[in-house]
Amino acid sequence: MIEVLGIIASILGILAFFAVAPKDLLANMKSWFVDPVSSISKRQSKLDIKELFDLLKVEDIRPENVFLSSPLKESSFDAEVCEYQPTISENIEQLKIKEITAKKEYSEKNGMTFDNNASFALRRIDVSRPEGQNGKRVNIYKLIIENTDYYNFVFPNLCLDKAYYHEATQENHTLRYMLNMDKKLLSISTMTDFTNCQFKIGTGTLLVTKDGFLICSVRSKNQFVASKQSKHEIAVHLSSAEGMYRSLNNPLSSDVNSEGKPSPFVTSARSLTDELNLNEEHFDQEDISCLGYFMDLKRAQPFFLFYLKIDLTVDEFFSVYSNTSTDIHENEAIFALPNKFENLKNLFLGKPFDALGAQFPAMYKDFFDYNKTVKVRIASNHAQAGFAAYALKDLGPITKAMV
Repeated sequence: MIEVLGIIASILGILAFFAVAPKDLLANMKSWFVDPVSSISKRQSKLDIKELFDLLKVEDIRPENVFLSSPLKESSFDAEVCEYQPTISENIEQLKIKEITAKKEYSEKNGMTFDNNASFALRRIDVSRPEGQNGKRVNIYKLIIENTDYYNFVFPNLCLDKAYYHEATQENHTLRYMLNMDKKLLSISTMTDFTNCQFKIGTGTLLVTKDGFLICSVRSKNQFVASKQSKHEIAVHLSSAEGMYRSLNNPLSSDVNSEGKPSPFVTSARSLTDELNLNEEHFDQEDISCLGYFMDLKRAQPFFLFYLKIDLTVDEFFSVYSNTSTDIHENEAIFALPNKFENLKNLFLGKPFDALGAQFPAMYKDFFDYNKTVKVRIASNHAQAGFAAYALKDLGPITKAMV
């Protein structure tokens, strides 16, 4: 009888423990009994974006703020245009004139596009937390923007690591050294410290079909920024990539929203129309979401990454796509990548198209048949960052063993 009472007391003690035990301890104990050890290990080894960047060798891109688990809509952003007050020295200005002249002559000689389109630059991002209509506080990201143009991006941004003769020291120095724009010092939070440079805003958009294919573009060799490719490799980019546009003649035709404020979301929507022939019948701009913003340390350029899943299968998208769209000259072709990490990994490894499982429109059959064994190269570190973020959003969880 005493032994029975002892057993009952023990059971009651255990039940009492679980009644007051901390929730996290209970959750851990539950996982020990329910989940196999392999799935616990898998969760523990899940990579974050910085770890994946390191493993995939995404260089010179700093993830400033990412929203992969909860992408942000345009309502989370605001903008204000301020006047740019440069502090460029006379020596740097002379270097700029020589560099732009040389690049323009080179482009014209080789049939490349080198237009001085007006654009917008980012000076800083202010974050506030106002209370919404539901009583909850939400982050609002206000972009402080300046007017700029493409030439101000080419120099100094695309020339930072080129050495020039410096009159003051009578020695050759890189422009990065002369402007004190060390990669360790550059970030969106420190851009206000560099008034001798403007930071032209870049955007990239990931377009995913209803059946899970990621649309990719093959960059044209006639584009100045994509000219460093050869017949031995093909440069692959995101679904669409575009700098913000500012019209000199008609401000309302610029990349501005209904309030007349510059918006990279508008740039994303325009790029889908201009490069992929989509329109309001195929997507709503309100469905475009931001996966984050990054700082390109190589080019000193802020970069916004967007995502849109359309209600079209890959075959339906191919039937909509047209090679007569406005900016078709920017791409040689397009193709669709299956939603498998192994295929994306092969893209990072620079394997040929036939190892990517790529699907493509019938109009590009000759192109892909001819180039099926040609190695690919991801066109830029912007594109690398975009593809890596896509992997974490749609192909995860990504573990070290997978990479």
